[in-house]
Amino acid sequence: MLELLKKFTENAYVNLIAGLILLATSGKEIIETLDEGRIGTHHGVAIFALLNLLKVFPEIVHGTEQVTKIERSPAPVMAASALDDN
Repeated sequence: MLELLKKFTENAYVNLIAGLILLATSGKEIIETLDEGRIGTHHGVAIFALLNLLKVFPEIVHGTEQVTKIERSPAPVMAASALDDN
């Protein structure tokens, strides 16, 4: 059970979605409180979200490059013995 939880929390796409949600909700709060001119917890959440997104971005780019590299590589040639149905 703990291994499954660890895989979930270390998933780059889960972290990306969490960072985007945190950034969107804190951004909304920042926009709504612009006229007050005070710094609140939503500013800290926005910074945390940006750092989280910056951390996960290279992982996603690397994964995308790996998938692209696999798609561009030629299909493996099967041996003639593997094609025989004997």
